[in-house]
Amino acid sequence: MRLWLQSPAHNRRPEVLQLFDELVQAIHYLRIAPNAERIHKSLFPKQVYQAQRLRQHCHYLLRATEAWLIHSSSAISIDLNLLRTYRERQLGKLFEQTYRRFLVALDQHPYRNAEYYLQRWELARERYAWDSTRGRTANLNLEEQEYFLQIATLGLKLRQACLTKAEQQISSQHIEVPMLREVSTQAQQPQYQSIPMLKMYTLALNLYNPEPDEVNFQAFTQAFDQQAHIFPTSEARDLLLLGINYGIRRINTGQKQYLRACLTLFQRGLANQLLLEQGRLDALTYNNIAGIAIRLGELSWAIDFLNTYRPKLDPRSRDAVYSLNRARIAYSQQDYKSALH
Repeated sequence: MRLWLQSPAHNRRPEVLQLFDELVQAIHYLRIAPNAERIHKSLFPKQVYQAQRLRQHCHYLLRATEAWLIHSSSAISIDLNLLRTYRERQLGKLFEQTYRRFLVALDQHPYRNAEYYLQRWELARERYAWDSTRGRTANLNLEEQEYFLQIATLGLKLRQACLTKAEQQISSQHIEVPMLREVSTQAQQPQYQSIPMLKMYTLALNLYNPEPDEVNFQAFTQAFDQQAHIFPTSEARDLLLLGINYGIRRINTGQKQYLRACLTLFQRGLANQLLLEQGRLDALTYNNIAGIAIRLGELSWAIDFLNTYRPKLDPRSRDAVYSLNRARIAYSQQDYKSALH
């Protein structure tokens, strides 16, 4: 980001770069709260402190930071604006070269989620726009556009439906999912079930059927094992939690056979670091994993887990959460003195 701020294409105010350095020094090296008056004096040594002037430069830094974040966090590293610009300027050779490069980049990309197919559709649409203006009406890729758009649409709708159903389980709020029956029927067609992303979300959505379906749950866990890698981390985490929450709902109705399945899903999430968000493990997840392991009698594994992931807990509650779960283990071992301690 410092290199970004050094470029006059992104920042022409040297005070903004200096402000960035001051904040980095205070927060990451000295580990102190930045002091407004001290920073103002460093940026404007010959001027009287003016809070408005400092706030204005903070605003400039914020805008430059946002631009850098957008630039650096693109999930799929192609920018169709470049292809569109070459097409509008009638730069045919550059258009063809860029189109082929983008096609290779998408083919080599590890993810195959809805956003991937949406970008394939957008790329196909640019191909169509170029070919149609060149009079190549015989080979227009209309079928390709429809195919990729349909997969992207089905994927987005199924994913949103899963998230909506999950929220309904928590809040008991009834939310109508438009066209859900039509989308589900379409997604279950053979040509779409061959798309791993659509098969995964179809199985995930079936977890919310009124009647429990052990076969569907087993198919979901198997598909997740095989296909988790085609999703970005946050999306794979959401899918994993859908499966875990289904198992916990079954456990809460007295179906203890789901304890092992839930622990296995938790273990997969830990192994793939899907349960960590920004390097932290949520206390509720920590408690759930320990609780299920204790109920299964996996005490040695539970103790190893508690010790290994203790540093990943929020420091503000770390000791209390860890102590609670060590007490649960001691209690299950009938070591009541240690449990009280």
